[in-house]
Order: sequence, then C-alpha cells, then structure tokens
Amino acid sequence: DLILLDDMLPDLGGMEIIKVLKNIEGFDIPPVIAYTANVMNGIKDDYIKAGFDDYMSKPLDIHQFDSIVKKYCYKQKN
Repeated sequence: DLILLDDMLPDLGGMEIIKVLKNIEGFDIPPVIAYTANVMNGIKDDYIKAGFDDYMSKPLDIHQFDSIVKKYCYKQKN
C-alpha cells in the first residue's frame, strides 16, 4: 500500500491531511508521498518533517514515480 497525496486539495491540504492520518489511533499508515507543484528550495525537508515519507513535484515524471513506488513497495515486502 502507498498513499500519493496531492498537497493542493480544495478543502484540506496535504500538510493537514497527514496530521489527521498520523493521529488516527490504531491505523497503520502506509508510506505517504507528497505530490505537489510547490518546488521551492528546502520544501522537501518540510514535507518530511510533517510526516511524509517522500516527495514528488508536478508535473508527473513517470520515471521518478516508478522509482518511488518500487522503493516503497519493495520495503514493505521485506
């Protein structure tokens, strides 16, 4: 399992949603990847500190996406 979470949703942003997910008692949260158009320097560190496992910027780079999915799916199998 893997959650690809867009940070620019209309009602709640990814930063708010990750806080909610992390606070659900008894929920074993799978890896959560931030997907955002926000590409400012240092922003990846902000997402990691907030609880995301990784970060992808828009527009979607299929090679980066493939690499990240394989990375986290492999970790879960082992």
